[in-house]
Amino acid sequence: RSGSRVTRELRPAHETEAVARALDALKDESDMLLVFGASAVCDADDVIPSAIRKAGGMVERVGMPVDPGNLLVLGTIEKIRATLENKGLVYRYKSPDGLKGEEGGFLLCSFWLLDALIHARKLKESRTLLERLIQLENDCGLYAEEAIPDTGEALGNFPQAFTHMALVTSCTHWTAALEDHLPPAKSAYDFAEFAMKLMQERK
Repeated sequence: RSGSRVTRELRPAHETEAVARALDALKDESDMLLVFGASAVCDADDVIPSAIRKAGGMVERVGMPVDPGNLLVLGTIEKIRATLENKGLVYRYKSPDGLKGEEGGFLLCSFWLLDALIHARKLKESRTLLERLIQLENDCGLYAEEAIPDTGEALGNFPQAFTHMALVTSCTHWTAALEDHLPPAKSAYDFAEFAMKLMQERK
């Protein structure tokens, strides 16, 4: 049980402009928006993904390899970054967890944000974030699980394998972007699977 509650429900027409207006009306009062469409989604320019972009959001993926996954469109609205990101580091959560000590930016989540920016072709933002994350390594090139955004101090498990895995994956995505080897912008694909395939091809 998450303790979440439904704040409001809007039922706009199944049109890009109408759905975008509904998203814009709700995004400042909600931590998460759920959008249910009139049909399966497999086109990145369909009504719902187009509306998410028009409302200021970023579409991470359209569809999945098999049904019923193609009913799912995962989009992020800028409010997610505004509430969970601090100086380039993304928190897993900000609610009280009953544990002692300070929660830092979770580096695996931060590299996920980097991947999302790269595949959204936001290369200027991507470069800034990549440089920020690389600075968090220690003198041996190792990363912790978390870091304090203000100081860069390492927190949590150290060294953390997941963070290093994310670093390698994100750098593979970045290289592909610089070489114009990213998949077509309108296609649906798995970020990690794409990176793994690219690394295998370059052995």
